[in-house]
Amino acid sequence: LNRPILKLSILTKDIATDESMKPKLGVGSWYPTDIQFFFIESDDDRLMFCWIPKVGCTVLVDLLKRAQKLIGTEPKSHWVPGQKPSRIGFLSQWPGERKEDAANRIMRDPQWRKAMFYREPLERFLSAYLDKCVYDPAGLLRSVQFTHCRAFYGVKGGLSFDDAVDKLKSGGRDSHFNLQSHQCSGRRPGSETDGRLTDVLPLFSHVERFDGDIRAKTRTILHRLLTDAQFDAVYPEKNTPHATGAASAMRQYYRRGRPWLVGMVVDHYFEDYATFRIALPAFAWEDLIALREAGSGHALSDERMEAMMNYTNAADDAGRAEGYTVRKSVQGQYILEIRRSFATHILHWTIVGVIMSFILFEVILFAKKHCRKTKVKD
Repeated sequence: LNRPILKLSILTKDIATDESMKPKLGVGSWYPTDIQFFFIESDDDRLMFCWIPKVGCTVLVDLLKRAQKLIGTEPKSHWVPGQKPSRIGFLSQWPGERKEDAANRIMRDPQWRKAMFYREPLERFLSAYLDKCVYDPAGLLRSVQFTHCRAFYGVKGGLSFDDAVDKLKSGGRDSHFNLQSHQCSGRRPGSETDGRLTDVLPLFSHVERFDGDIRAKTRTILHRLLTDAQFDAVYPEKNTPHATGAASAMRQYYRRGRPWLVGMVVDHYFEDYATFRIALPAFAWEDLIALREAGSGHALSDERMEAMMNYTNAADDAGRAEGYTVRKSVQGQYILEIRRSFATHILHWTIVGVIMSFILFEVILFAKKHCRKTKVKD
């Protein structure tokens, strides 16, 4: 474990509401809003990691805490003279510097790598609903249970999934349910509204989708900071107990026969799909097409359907989709085309061959029995 000690600091959500910071923003300034950033520095690397709630943030926080304990250091906070300590804190490597000034400088410093994960919005919303409005984790204090569900929906749990979708547009403000594209983005100079992630996304060197081998993707981001042995120690190959299993429960909640559930969620989070060029799952396309054919008021607009088609097909071309494309007919209808792989074709025709062989065997057997009966009669 002959690695340099990591310096770790956390920017908390309080920075978004600290009134003392707003008047001091200058032209071109940037600071984080509504979300947490990790700044990690060693002799070999500098990493700024923005984590978005319901995109593996719990795993990341636990990982960094275990790494800190493994390396044997505690984070140090330095405060601006004359200011009372609060949860905002200041970067340990720059005592006395305003945190938003440090974040602004780091965001523009090419020597700092910037990284983040994003998640398919249908899956992320379901995960937030299950985790914050349904589950009742053992050992959690009653006073904080369903805090985020109450912040966004105004209820302490007991909310059906259909109602959660129906009230999505009128929901409050909570980072677990808010758009990913409105986080990690900072605030435009002189503006009281959040900036867009697209304003700073080109500065991120690692923008990874939260799917597939997440552990391998995290290792790639942290490989300069932790040895393989250290990483294996802080991120063992096991599922996090905080996981909601949303990926495997998608069709259980976005049920067949209720396509408006998909339509409303996709429409609400459309900016996320546009920001990250995310391909829709095949089942979601089936529902969106059904809404269009039924003339439903929950159907996406022509412009958004066209955009989603382009994102899906681009992902397929890049090998990131699961073997399906979408095309638009001359009549303006959207058609989902599932493309079977070579192995799937082999399996399909093998099954067909087995069935045909069985049918042929039965026909031959019947013919033989019929011939015997005919001979006996003769």
